[in-house]
Amino acid sequence: MRGSTVKCDVGGIQAAIRQVGDRAVKGVSGVMRDFGEIIAHQAEMNAPRDTGALEDAIQVKMDRDSNGRLVVKIYVSRTAMNEGGYRVADYAYQMETGLAPFGTGEYQAGQGTVAKGPQAGGRYLERAVQQHRQELLQRVARIVRKAVGR
Repeated sequence: MRGSTVKCDVGGIQAAIRQVGDRAVKGVSGVMRDFGEIIAHQAEMNAPRDTGALEDAIQVKMDRDSNGRLVVKIYVSRTAMNEGGYRVADYAYQMETGLAPFGTGEYQAGQGTVAKGPQAGGRYLERAVQQHRQELLQRVARIVRKAVGR
């Protein structure tokens, strides 16, 4: 009986796996950037309005964490000030947690917020993420499936 020989191109398999991973990472990174902007825009639409300083202070930043992974941050600028010299970030926190509707009701919506419509009020950042979370996850899943050929 003769022996059989099986050849396996381990280097080729590793390269193919890296290519699939690179395609998935590139696609997911682009979607994360896009959704960061979409979520920030939604947060602006949901945010209370007094002078417009809060809407202007909502920002999106692409960054890398300590492991080199891409992170999308949607936040209110810590340095932004309104016309009265008040830090917008302090106001933002108060409105995120306490503004009715959606917040605790500690603060009531003013005319500018009411004029924006029923979506404006507390939990504006949290609600913006929730409104787009499912679609983001579905898009990411499609990209990964496409990258692995499924």
